[in-house]
Amino acid sequence: MRPCFLSIRGVGVFLSIAVLLAVTSAGWAQEGQAGTKKELEDAWKTHKARAKMLLAGDDQPRKGDEAVAKAAAEWFLFRITHKSAYDQAEVHKTFAAEVATAWEKKLGGQANDNRKYINSYFGPALVASMKEVMTRNPPAKEASTAIHAAMMLPTMARFKADPVGAYLADLIDNKDGTTHDIVRLYALKGMREYLPIFSFYDDYEIDGKLSNLNAVLAKKPHDIKNIDALVKFIERPVSVAGMTKEEIDAVRYLRREAIITLAQVGAPAVSAIKKLKKVEGPVAPTLLKVLVKGKGGLQPPASLSEKIEAAHGLCYMKHANMPEYNPDVAAYLIGQTVVEFVSEYNQDLVNFRVAAVNKTLPALPFKVDANRLLVGLKEFAKNANTDAAAKLRDTAQPILLRMTNYDTINTLPDLQRQVQQSLPKSKAPFKTLPTPAIPLDGQ
Repeated sequence: MRPCFLSIRGVGVFLSIAVLLAVTSAGWAQEGQAGTKKELEDAWKTHKARAKMLLAGDDQPRKGDEAVAKAAAEWFLFRITHKSAYDQAEVHKTFAAEVATAWEKKLGGQANDNRKYINSYFGPALVASMKEVMTRNPPAKEASTAIHAAMMLPTMARFKADPVGAYLADLIDNKDGTTHDIVRLYALKGMREYLPIFSFYDDYEIDGKLSNLNAVLAKKPHDIKNIDALVKFIERPVSVAGMTKEEIDAVRYLRREAIITLAQVGAPAVSAIKKLKKVEGPVAPTLLKVLVKGKGGLQPPASLSEKIEAAHGLCYMKHANMPEYNPDVAAYLIGQTVVEFVSEYNQDLVNFRVAAVNKTLPALPFKVDANRLLVGLKEFAKNANTDAAAKLRDTAQPILLRMTNYDTINTLPDLQRQVQQSLPKSKAPFKTLPTPAIPLDGQ
C-alpha cells in the first residue's frame, strides 16, 4: 500500500502542513494575538536575567518567581501569535535555544539543579500559556498560527517538566473531544521526549533496593499516565464506513506516529511485579496487537508500515530483569510481520527494480526497513534470549540482506515454515500476571 498524504474528513490539516504553512495572513481571520507586543517585551525585559538564571540552575526559585516563569513562558509562546511583529521561524529558534540552556550544564557534568523551577514554576506557566494560544487560535479558524503553536509542543516537552507531560497526555487522550489532530500529531511527537522509561520489576519497588528509588517512584505515575494515553489512542477502534482510501490512510498515518512513540518506551511495561499480581502501564500487549491479523487486531487493520514500527519497539525492549514477560508471542508475530514485509517486496519488485520497463518508486522504503529489521532482529535475539528469537534472526538475515540489494527472493517459504513452527503454546504476553491473551492467526 503506497502512503497517502491527503486530508481526512473532520480531522483537518495535519497532512496538508506544507500548504498551510505557505499561506500568508491574507485571507485568514484576524490573528488571535495573546498579549500585546509591548506587554511581552516589557515583561521579558524585566524578568529576563532572573529567568535565564533559573533555567540554568544557577539559583533556586523563591517567592515571586511565578511572575518570572509567566513572563518567560509568554515571551517564548505568545510571540508566535504576533505574525506581523515577529518572525515565526526566529521564535521557534529562540525557544529551542532555551532548551539547550536548560540542559547544557547538566550535560557538561555540572551540579546545577533547575528541576524544581522547571517542574513547579516554568512547566505550569508553559502549559497555561499554550492553552491560551490554542484557545485564541483554533485550527479551524487560525490554521497557520495553530500549526506553528502545535509545532512548539515537542520543544516544550524537551524541558521534561511533569506538567507538560501531563498536558500532552491529555491532548492525546482527548477526553473532551476538542483536540484537533494537528495538535495531537505534535503532542505525540512531544511525548517521545519522556521516553524511554524506568521499569519496575521483582521486589525493587517494595524493598527499596534502588539508590534513587524516591525519584523513580515520583516519575512512575507520570509514566503510567503517558503510556495509558498512547495505548488508548492506538487501540481505539475507528469506524471507516463511508471513508475513502485516502481518509483511512490518514487515520493510519496519525496512529503510526503514536506507535512510533510507544515503541520507544523500551520496556514491556512500567511495572510487572509478581508479588503485586498486576501489570501497570502495559506496553508490549498494544505493540503485539498492532501485529495481529484479523480479529483482535486494530481497527482499521494496521498497515505494514505501522507493523514495522511496532516490531522495532518489541525488538528493542529490555526485559532481562522482567521475567514475567513472555517474548515468545513477540517472536511469532514479529516473524509474521517479516513474512508480510518480504511478500510485499516480492510483489512490488517487478515495479521498481532497474530492469522494469515502466519503473515506479517502491511502495515502501524496502532497503531502509530491511536494514532496520536486520539490526532489530539481532537485538531481539539478544534481549529475548530464546531459541525462537535466534532462529528468526538466522532465517531472516540472508533474506533481508538480499533485499538491501534489490535481489529476487526465492526463500520466503523457508521463513514461513520457521515462523509457523514458532507458534507459542501460551498466548499471554506475561506469564502469570493477569493480562488478556493475544490472538494469533486471528484466533
